[in-house]
Amino acid sequence: LLARLRKERITKAGKKTHEIPSEVAELKDSLAITLNSSTYLDLLGKLIGEAEHVQNYPPELIPQEDKIIAHILQLLKPYEDSNGGPLKIEVVSYEPGRG
Repeated sequence: LLARLRKERITKAGKKTHEIPSEVAELKDSLAITLNSSTYLDLLGKLIGEAEHVQNYPPELIPQEDKIIAHILQLLKPYEDSNGGPLKIEVVSYEPGRG
């Protein structure tokens, strides 16, 4: 996420640097979270592990998006309002198992 939000900047020495936009930095600070590569890679590994369950090729393969959602909800759980955090999370499904 941060890689997509970073702004590219050229320093006086002609080197490229990247900085996080102030809005993203403020949000990160207000949530009191640390964005680190090990947490991201752990989540990415879990999501990749569910790849076979989210393929869409009916009628043989019907995506089960709830499997992906479960991993993301687990990661966000400490930040939910029910746990004293700032996020109010609501899961909406148009069909059971389809997130």
